[in-house]
Order: sequence, then C-alpha cells, then structure tokens
Amino acid sequence: MFSVGMTALLAGCSDNDIVISATALMQTHSGVDGGADGNADDTATQGQTAGTTVETGVGEASTGGGEAGATSTTTGGSTGVDTMAVDTMGVDTTGVDTTGVDATGDPDTTSGGPVDPPKYAVLNACTGAGFYVADLEDGWAITQPALPKGWGLLGVAVSKRHVYIMLPDNNTIARYDLATGTWAPWINGPVAATDDHGWIEWVGGEKVCLAYWGQKEIHCHDDDGWRSIPLTVQADWWASWDHETDELYVKPWKNNGFQVVDLGTDAIVRTILGEASDDVYNKCLFDYHDGYVYIDRFPNPIRMNAQTGGIKSDLVVERLGPRGAGAHPQTGEVFFVDDISMSPTDAVHVWNPETLKAKLLPYEPNIFGGQRVVFQSPVD
Repeated sequence: MFSVGMTALLAGCSDNDIVISATALMQTHSGVDGGADGNADDTATQGQTAGTTVETGVGEASTGGGEAGATSTTTGGSTGVDTMAVDTMGVDTTGVDTTGVDATGDPDTTSGGPVDPPKYAVLNACTGAGFYVADLEDGWAITQPALPKGWGLLGVAVSKRHVYIMLPDNNTIARYDLATGTWAPWINGPVAATDDHGWIEWVGGEKVCLAYWGQKEIHCHDDDGWRSIPLTVQADWWASWDHETDELYVKPWKNNGFQVVDLGTDAIVRTILGEASDDVYNKCLFDYHDGYVYIDRFPNPIRMNAQTGGIKSDLVVERLGPRGAGAHPQTGEVFFVDDISMSPTDAVHVWNPETLKAKLLPYEPNIFGGQRVVFQSPVD
C-alpha cells in the first residue's frame, strides 16, 4: 500500500500541504477560553470532583537489565500521500471478550477471543502533529504522510482505521485513512480552542477527546456533539484511554502522575500525583495498558500501578538518541524508537513486562527526532 523511499524531516511544508475544509455543523459547549503555555496557571475552569482521591506515587521499585540482540538492515522511509478521499471504510465487527480481571483489579486485557494484531504503529512527534506510519508487517518500513494545511501542535490520535489531527487554523479535525493513505475532513473542533499545543485521544467508535496544554478541562465529542469535562489538574502533553473501563488517563502538567476520568459519567475517579517533572526531553511516553501506566522520565521510564500509583519497575532500556515509546495493546510490551544522530537508520528496542528486560530488534526505521509510539487499535 505504501511506497518506500527516503524519509523527509517533518511533513507539512507548504508544497506538501493538503487543503482540508469541513462543512460539519459547529457544536457548542460550556468550555471557558483561557491561555495555555509553559507558564499556565490555575485560573482555568474548575468543576465537580466527586470521587477524587489524591495519592503520591511512591512504592517499591525494581529494575531489569538490558540485553542486546542482532541487527539487520531494512529499507524504510517514503514520500507522503497528498490525495483526498471520502472515507468509505466498512465496519469491522471483530469483538473482544473482556472476561477476567488481573491482580490490579482492572479488567484483564490479555484474555479474550481472537483479535487481529495491529498492522501499523504511528510514530508521533513528541511536540506537534507530524507523524510517521510504520508497517509492522514489513519490518517497520516507514511512510510519512504529508499533513493537511492548517496543522498545529496537538499530538495525534489513532484508532483501528484512522489517524486524527487537529487543524487549529480552521478549528476542524481531519483524519488519515490507514488503509488507503488518504485524508478526509471529519468534524469541527470545540468552540473554546485556546492553544495550538495539546493532544487528541481516540476513545472508541466515532469519539475523541482533546485538551490544550495547561487547561483544567478536556473536550470530548460523541454523537451528541462536544462537551467539556472539568479537571482538578492542568493537562500536560498526553492522555491514554482504557477501552475496557472507558476511563481516560490524563497526564497532569509537569507531574509524573495521572488523573482518571470515567467517560461514561464524566466523573473524576482517581488522581495520582507523582514526582514533579519539567523535563521536556523525556516526555515521549505516556500509556495505559492492563493495569499499569507507563511514563517517561530520566534516566529510565517507569511503570506505575494504575490503582495505587506505586512504582512497580523502571524500564531499563539503552538510550541511543532522542526517543519515544508506547505499549503494544495486546502483548503489553513497550516499544522504544531511538533517533540515532547522523545515522540513516535508527533503532527499535522492546521491553518485556514479564522479564523486565529489553532487547534490540532487527528493525532500522529512518525517522527524525523523538517520536511517541501509538499502535493501531485492535478493536473498533
């Protein structure tokens, strides 16, 4: 499906821009405008916080050693796709049996019926909308789609079928079809757009949530339009959705913890405040999987219990350059992609949650800079 060639730096140059316009009905909501930047304060909207508990993320820590494997050269990189098409993808009715719970009290995401493994991983710039698509069935061969005109600095969302991108210039959301390699307009964004920086997170079906840096609210869209959900923390760079509990994990501003929002009731159900962190070079991992939250930090990322915030282990992975990571939605393995300076090829490590060890994989994608790894969802 994707062509293979040399990888460009970041998509979005004027000669590669794709113009997307949407005629979707503008939705309104009760959000409050407010600025968000590196000095964002606590003056943003606050609201109901029933059910919230605040704990400090401290607990036992254990470490695992790293081990290196063999490497081999594969080709990677390709030109972007600059065509438009209306999304005509059909509906995949593949389901997941969510019976069983694990020791953390969360539903066990490793049990259930057969589900196809993800074919793609999206490598999203740590700050911004630029992304690569890695074909996992072709040795992590890389495609870099050209971005639509008007793209900003909100991180992208990934579902089973699409990559979602916010276009702040015209306050619309467009989506990239992973199967056809084409862009199409989707919906208008929330009225209270306050910043070019932030994130989008896919939360099942035709639903997304987004937030802007430093703001104490998230905006979520479903069949009824946009709604605002107040937080008691300021939103940071990322969020991660648990599809089995319909809970959204939001990273607090400059803090290695998380606030959990029940998207069925819009209630805050849990707040874990961890260590303060203002390290802009180690923010390319924030992911929930199977009862744990994975958070980037220096010198090693950590795995935290999603119920208590206890630090269960460090992820000891050799650092070869600017990097990011993400948890595989089925195996729970955490994949790290390093940009090796002055090298035409880069490195992929995988950290095993059972052995607490990492190994180097025989894949060498060609990327630029640290990239958060977001796997294609195995479920709709």
